Amino acid sequence: MAYFIGHQQCAMDGSCKLAAVYNCRGCSTTFCCTHVIDHRGKLGEELNVITSEHNQLKDIFTQHTSDPNLHSLVKTIDEWEKESIEKIQQKAKDLREQLLQPITM
Repeated sequence: MAYFIGHQQCAMDGSCKLAAVYNCRGCSTTFCCTHVIDHRGKLGEELNVITSEHNQLKDIFTQHTSDPNLHSLVKTIDEWEKESIEKIQQKAKDLREQLLQPITM
């Protein structure tokens, strides 16, 4: 994450008198050895938040894919299927009645 670059000012506190400074590869910011530890801690906290949000999204996704009835598009397809079957059944009934009309007269 960080690598030693020599003598420069710390981005956190320009008055740091520490000789060794490190550059964060992720944000390209220079820190003294004390503040690089603080910076790593903050990055760790941010990573924990990102990981937590990722896990929440993963749980939501898993919930929706494991129970397809929850998904609105699946419900729409189910309704279309039911309506189509009802229309086909009604049309078949009408055609049977038309076919049988001349026979019963």
